[in-house]
Amino acid sequence: MRTIYLDIGNSFIKSAEKRDQTWQMIHKEEVGVAENLFKSFAEQGDIETILTSSVRRDVLDMLKSILTGVEIKTITTDMIPSECLDYKTPQTLGIDRFLVCLGAFVQMECNVIVIDAGSACTIDLMTKDKVFRGGVIMPGLEIFHQSMRRNLPELPGIDREVMGNWPGKSTEECVGWGVNGSYLMAIGSFLNKFKAEYTPAEVFVTGGDATYISSYLNEEIPMKMHDFLLFEGMTAFEEMVDG
Repeated sequence: MRTIYLDIGNSFIKSAEKRDQTWQMIHKEEVGVAENLFKSFAEQGDIETILTSSVRRDVLDMLKSILTGVEIKTITTDMIPSECLDYKTPQTLGIDRFLVCLGAFVQMECNVIVIDAGSACTIDLMTKDKVFRGGVIMPGLEIFHQSMRRNLPELPGIDREVMGNWPGKSTEECVGWGVNGSYLMAIGSFLNKFKAEYTPAEVFVTGGDATYISSYLNEEIPMKMHDFLLFEGMTAFEEMVDG
């Protein structure tokens, strides 16, 4: 029988399982197809347990209503040991932020800074004593682009790679620096701020825009890409809570 790890985010659902100590991604689907995905799980018949991290209560409720014969284990923020959390409002902390930091921490057991670059981009710190210290929540890159298209439609549309000369010598290049450059330079600035206060620290990047961020910033700020960081955190969290 199988154990499936499920990450229910704001926009996407990702599922994975560990086979012979190696993570394998099973699905990455938009939240809108959640019902069909969960029904396909139910039809397989060999899934014993689903361990899930969710920021969407409605999707989690749907999962439980469809997979009635499967053990659903949900990791929630109120399960985090108090000694592992330095955060003023734990009731509003997305569990995914803690889990990606924990996933990075178990790789290195030192100060870790984690960029999780999805619909939102979070940059968070877990110190070498395994305490989550908080960090930054900022718009993801696509939100930067959507905002420009919606609010400044007279400016030319750009793709993610357009920056070119500095300073920009065309309107396209100037917009590229203003949108893509702002996103990347904000991340770089926050990383440097963290590293100035917490040295040494290892930087990890995960999420849909991880490759993009690493390709531009890795030379200046070395970072490790890890597609399965949240799932590593889920495994580590289960072990930590179980004892």
